[in-house]
Amino acid sequence: MPTSFHEYEDGDLITSADLNAARGAINALELRDAWIATNDSGATIQAGQPVRVHSDGTLRLAQANSITNAAVGLSMEQIANTSWGAISGDGILTLPNWTNVIGSTNLTPGMRYYLTPSALGMLQSSAPTASPDVLQFCGVALSTTTLKIEIESPVGL
Repeated sequence: MPTSFHEYEDGDLITSADLNAARGAINALELRDAWIATNDSGATIQAGQPVRVHSDGTLRLAQANSITNAAVGLSMEQIANTSWGAISGDGILTLPNWTNVIGSTNLTPGMRYYLTPSALGMLQSSAPTASPDVLQFCGVALSTTTLKIEIESPVGL
C-alpha cells in the first residue's frame, strides 16, 4: 500500500493497487455521521454503549443523571482503554448480543431506547421521568439485533 499521496494527471494509468490503497483510505475515513475519539475512561467501552465527551476531549460512558453526562453517540466497536474508536450519533448498528448495552441479548423490534440514569453506558426502553434525570432518546430497534441510532439533544427533567 502506498504511504504517500500521488497526484494523478490526465493520461496517468491507475493500477488496481492504487485503487485498493485509495479504497482503504476512504473506508477508514468514511464513517458517515461518525467520528474517531480516544477512550480514556479507565475501562473498555463495549460496542453499542452510549458515550459522552469529557472536558479533556476523550470518551467516557454516558449516563442520564445530568446534562453534562448526556450521550453524544454510541460506540460502533469495542474500544480498549487508551485506544481510538468510532462513535456515531446517527446511523445503523447491528450487534449479535446487546447485553452490554440493554442488559439482555436482543432488542425489541420497534422499541424506542433511551439513555438510562441508573447505570453508566446503558440504554433502557422506558423514558426517564424523574428530576434531576435527563430525557435523551438514542434510537429505535429495527430488529432484534439492529438499532437505528438517532441521538437527540438531552432534556432536563
